[in-house]
Parts: sequence; structure tokens; C-alpha cells
Amino acid sequence: MPYIKFSADEALMEEIRDFYEAPSYPNKKNPYLVFQVKTLDNVQVTCYKSKEIYTLMFSGDRNKIIDEALIFIDNPVVIDEKTINKDYLDNSYQIGTDEVGVGDFFGPLVVAATYVTPENLNLIEKLGIKDSKKLTDTKILEIGPIVEKYFLHEVCLCSPKKLVDLKNNGWNMHKIMANLHNTAQNNLLSKIKVNPSTKIYIDEFSNENLYFKYLVTNKPNLPIHFETKGESLYPSVACSSVLARYHFLKIWEKMNEYFKTEIPKGAGEEVDKTVQKLLRKYSLKDLKPYMKTFFRNYKDIEK
Repeated sequence: MPYIKFSADEALMEEIRDFYEAPSYPNKKNPYLVFQVKTLDNVQVTCYKSKEIYTLMFSGDRNKIIDEALIFIDNPVVIDEKTINKDYLDNSYQIGTDEVGVGDFFGPLVVAATYVTPENLNLIEKLGIKDSKKLTDTKILEIGPIVEKYFLHEVCLCSPKKLVDLKNNGWNMHKIMANLHNTAQNNLLSKIKVNPSTKIYIDEFSNENLYFKYLVTNKPNLPIHFETKGESLYPSVACSSVLARYHFLKIWEKMNEYFKTEIPKGAGEEVDKTVQKLLRKYSLKDLKPYMKTFFRNYKDIEK
């Protein structure tokens, strides 16, 4: 069955609820459900709430759901249920951002932003795009180039040296990440024309108020929503998760080749052992540009 789904603030949600005279009621089986009502022309209107974001869904006959949705929003997008991942909260026009490399002693921090439209959903389904953390490196390297080719995107890299410089200037990791996400979003928007209803979704890593406080440049003039595990809820964040990890892995491959060593990811005991192994072949000066020297691992080297 086709449907239209869009996000709303509390004012718009209340306007829609009042229009349909829909009562709100608690639902123990689905605590996210705010209200559900069927119109006279047999369109089902459902409202869900996640954090402070309301999601409205109009389902039924294609022409009738368009007529109903047009009462409240411009340019409603009809989605065919057969073509989408039902696990996603939103399948409309959106930009999502995600990062990789935060917990790795070696390598850069990579942030990707991806613009996804309803027309992209079939390809997303076909590629099996989901949270990249659940995909193997081999799978990421396989589908990464396809995502890069067919999706409008932007990738921002922050080298270990740049990260260290920013840390030395008083930036914490959340401030660095916030500004990389913001830069990726703005760079992408400067290159493309997006649908007016486009929303931005960020895989939440910081308090929303702090995120905006950290920014040193203007944020995009689009609604911005934060969600933990956003890569499993929004296709744009899922695509960015894949793209960020793909670029990270390509850099990692070059690093392994350069040092002729399989360097483990993360910052645990195996990384410490590999560092000691590398120090028998290379000087600390050679290794330092590849290290986040504010990590515990580096402090252990200096002891």
C-alpha cells in the first residue's frame, strides 16, 4: 500500500490532530504511537513520536493520500511499500551524516554526508545497505564504490596530525566531530539542489545544544534531527556510514602497505603489540603522523 511520511514539530502535529479530531491514547504495545485515525475517504493517519520528533504517515489510495497530505505540507512524496526497508523511520528526501575512526589509535577521522531521495530506495535495498558496523570490511569495499558513484555525497577527512593540532588548541573530540559533520553537510549542499522538504539526520554523538554551541560556521538552513544508532533508522545515515568506512578502509589499506604490517583497528592490547613491533622497524618520527598522539597508547610509548 502506498503511503506518505514526513516529520513534524509539535505545533504541526497538534494542527493535524485537531483537524481530524483524533484522540491521543496510551498504547502499551507501542509507546511511540501518539494517535491513529481513519478519514472519511479511508486514509489512515498515524502519528509516532521519537524523542521530540513527530512522524506522520498517511496510507491508503495514492490520490487520496496526496490530497490529504497537501492540506498540511507542500510536495508530498508517495512511497511504494514494496520498495522500502520497513525498518527505516523516514524514507523521504534527506541528508545523513556519520563518522568513523573516533576510537582508532591509528588513522584519520572520516565523516561522510549523503543525500538520499525516494528514488534511491530500491538501490539501497538491493545493495543491502545498513549499519556499516554490521558489515564486513570485504562487503564495505564491495558496495562502497557503488554508493560513491550513484549517491550525491561529501567526505571530509581529518588527519591524526590535524586532530592533534585541534586538541592542542582546546578542542575536544565532540567539537571536532560536530564541525566535521557541519562541514560535510554544508559542502554537499553547496554542490547540489535539494528538495525543499529535505531534512538532515545526524548519528547522535553529542547533546543537541552542545552540538550547535560547538559550531564555528553556520549550520545548514534545513531541519536537523539527532538520533542514536541513526544508521539503522535513516537510509541517508546508513549510506554515510558505508561511505565513511569505505574511505577509512582505503586509507588503512595504504597504511598497511606502507608499513608492510597488518595494523589492527581500535586502541587495545593488540594495537600496543603492533606498535612495539613497528618500532623495531621504524622510528617514532615515521609512525607519529599516523597516530592520534592524545590516545593512551601513545602515552604508554613515551613511558
